[in-house]
Amino acid sequence: RWVYLPNVHLEPAWLARLGLMLESKAERHEKHPDFRLWLMADPRGPLPPRLLERSIKVACEAPMGLKASLLTAIQTDPLNDEMFFGACPQ
Repeated sequence: RWVYLPNVHLEPAWLARLGLMLESKAERHEKHPDFRLWLMADPRGPLPPRLLERSIKVACEAPMGLKASLLTAIQTDPLNDEMFFGACPQ
């Protein structure tokens, strides 16, 4: 129930539609408690403000390689905080 979408800044039109779709589902209370959406983007890219407002943002300096990048991302707050994942029973 977790979805990871890398480089979303490369498709700004699609990202805007994704933001509207997620917002619509949230307004209709159609959210699954176990669902998590991870979006990776260049911070200088065109990101819809409404999507950013409803998100938890984590900024990392780019380390060398994918493995180091993922390790840095999951070892920083709030990702290493037990309360962050408390709402997800998985």
